Amino acid sequence: MATIKCHYCNLPLPQSALTSHMRSKHAPPSPTDMDNLYKNLINVPIVVSTKEMPNRVSNIPPKTAARAAAPVKLAPVQGEQSILFSDWLNRDAARRPNYVTVDDMVCSRVIRTDRPKKPAVALERAVRYNVQEIVRVLDGLSNEVREACYAYIRTTHVFPALASFVFLHLSLCPPNGDRRLWQFKTSMRKYELRGEEWCILHYAEIRDLLYSLYLRSPVDHHICNQSLICNSQLLHNLDIEHLGAQVASYLMDRDRAQSFYERIGRSEDSKSISQSMVDLLQALLDLHPREFDEWYKPCFLGAVIHLTRKGLVYPACLEINGIGGRVRTQVAGGFGVIYQGSLLGRTVALKKLKDLEQDYDKLIKDFAHEAVLWRNVNHPNCLPFYGTLKEKDDDLYLVSPWMECGNLSSYLFENPNVDRLPLVYDIASGLEYLHKMQPTIVHGDLKSLNIFVTNTHRACIADFGLSNVRDFSTKANSSMTIGGTVAFIAPEIYSAVARNEIRSLDLRRCDMFAFGVVLYEIYAGQESKLNECDIRAGNRPLRLSEHLCMVHGLDDDIWQLIECLWQHNPNARFVAESARGFIGDKLEARGGMRSPMLGQDPEWDLDFLRRVSVATSPFELRRVAT
Repeated sequence: MATIKCHYCNLPLPQSALTSHMRSKHAPPSPTDMDNLYKNLINVPIVVSTKEMPNRVSNIPPKTAARAAAPVKLAPVQGEQSILFSDWLNRDAARRPNYVTVDDMVCSRVIRTDRPKKPAVALERAVRYNVQEIVRVLDGLSNEVREACYAYIRTTHVFPALASFVFLHLSLCPPNGDRRLWQFKTSMRKYELRGEEWCILHYAEIRDLLYSLYLRSPVDHHICNQSLICNSQLLHNLDIEHLGAQVASYLMDRDRAQSFYERIGRSEDSKSISQSMVDLLQALLDLHPREFDEWYKPCFLGAVIHLTRKGLVYPACLEINGIGGRVRTQVAGGFGVIYQGSLLGRTVALKKLKDLEQDYDKLIKDFAHEAVLWRNVNHPNCLPFYGTLKEKDDDLYLVSPWMECGNLSSYLFENPNVDRLPLVYDIASGLEYLHKMQPTIVHGDLKSLNIFVTNTHRACIADFGLSNVRDFSTKANSSMTIGGTVAFIAPEIYSAVARNEIRSLDLRRCDMFAFGVVLYEIYAGQESKLNECDIRAGNRPLRLSEHLCMVHGLDDDIWQLIECLWQHNPNARFVAESARGFIGDKLEARGGMRSPMLGQDPEWDLDFLRRVSVATSPFELRRVAT
């Protein structure tokens, strides 16, 4: 069997054992390992067995991974295309995946090949059946009371479990519950005549009335069925599931969704209804997959964004308190000034909205837009969002963890010899996550200053102030202005805005252009020539010096990736999935993938937020004034 020496320790090994040896002994490589690598890599090619080469991307066959093991060239070779990169190009890695907009989600134009565990209508029926079964097995009910309860289960538009519980309680438990029972029957009749759509929009009113009837009829001993209520504070899981299925059935149907939104807009209390629905939708988004089928979550997110823009509201659950020790920093991000503060012993960053002499409604719309988008982004390579803070003087803040290592630009300046490829992989992973979300999220202002580095040296994307989800139902897109930093703006945006064709662009490709510029910055550092090039005119910086390529690890593959990403033709650029897969293959080939033993950064653990949230859950039962 052929053997080969490890480039890190010069140990002779069978070719088939090289990869596992590098992972176990040299991940991550020590400074001594890196010195040996640079000495050995000048004349000795890396050879990895085809059988042992990990297949990072499922649609890349094993032979691609074998080609990835070609000799690595750290010195620049002008005009020569590496085997690994050309193979990716030949495989049409710059393919155009589906682009899902908010309007697509609202109007059910998204063609999905997967199916929910249970259709929404079937889920509603299943809930009613399960509630009826709970009532059926209850002992001590007369036939008259049982049949009346069955009727409420069939006809009540929302909360069949809570309605059944209150009816049975008023019928059986209090000695003088006739007055409350009459009020219950009158109210239920009124709600039935109002219709399902009205009841869904006014779910909070119905929930509070039913629970107040129960509270106003206290007893020492219940003979009604306590299993119809989860506990004294929360709705039964069946009612939550039923309400979620009802909302989903409206949002997944184009005509019903249109009627749903129009009714909200026509209501006298339009803003309060919008707030109530946004709170409900966000609560449904926050449910664990075992509590509600996550297949429906994209349509819930699309509806939250739609109502946020129309009603100038955002989920109340985002508001937090308990932040102290606020100090203004010298940093400004997006359209906000950055403060540093403390929250339950954690250092946090607070971004205060700037008053750019714009209308207050526009300010709230911008704030709500970023808060809602950021709240529903959950990925190790995207900075987590803690919540919003509203001061007495109406100052608004977005709260996130404070990144001690700073942004990517300052981190690389202070750590010039750090391995750059894992950071590049992190950024590509974060972009892939955003671009694959439904509806699709486009960052819109990707640059080194908007990418932060954690204490475990992972890169994470932040600042979603200019992020775009392409809601074509609004007029704002037709008059879109150019946002972002000049050197990172894709050239097609300028021409599209000039021709009023911004809506026809696949803005993910614009993100990928910015990603190419970020890659150049990562490897160029202080020798960047971006300011000397007219990017809009098609000019690009030249390849870096041979010495800098050697020091920072800029080989032919990465330079050709940069050239691919900042091409003038957007359709020729890699999509995020392809870029992440390509970089991942390079990391795997050299045994440089991070060990899963590193775990998650503590800033991504959000359980503590329950202790600082201001608002109550829409699933919470509460006493209301009467």
